[in-house]
Amino acid sequence: MLSLSRRGSDAVTLREFDIDAKAFARESFVLPEAKSEAEWIDPDTLVLSSSYGRDMATTSGYARTVRLWRRGTVADQATVIFDIAADHGSARCNVDHTVAPARSTRPASAGQHPRPSRWSPAKLSGSNGGL
Repeated sequence: MLSLSRRGSDAVTLREFDIDAKAFARESFVLPEAKSEAEWIDPDTLVLSSSYGRDMATTSGYARTVRLWRRGTVADQATVIFDIAADHGSARCNVDHTVAPARSTRPASAGQHPRPSRWSPAKLSGSNGGL
């Protein structure tokens, strides 16, 4: 994923890039400009924290949700796996690929260090998002 920002802005456009083809990937993940971050869980799934979409931003304009975004779906309809109140700072998620299976982490609350989440790619693969 490439994060493209205008003049170093916090808001970025996310685009999937094919390194082998040296081009933006076809039928790929693309997210319009927003304050966003994404991490790969597997080749067809991203963990997305983004202010893109209705009611997805905090009052400061950052991501209010962490979502599971699967290839071929639209980001604003991706399954919400974690959210915070609109008056908190931001919601973020990381994927730890150093363990098998990979696990996601999330902050306890605004301003605290991340802690392991109860969600893992294996649990998230279910139709209800593993919750």
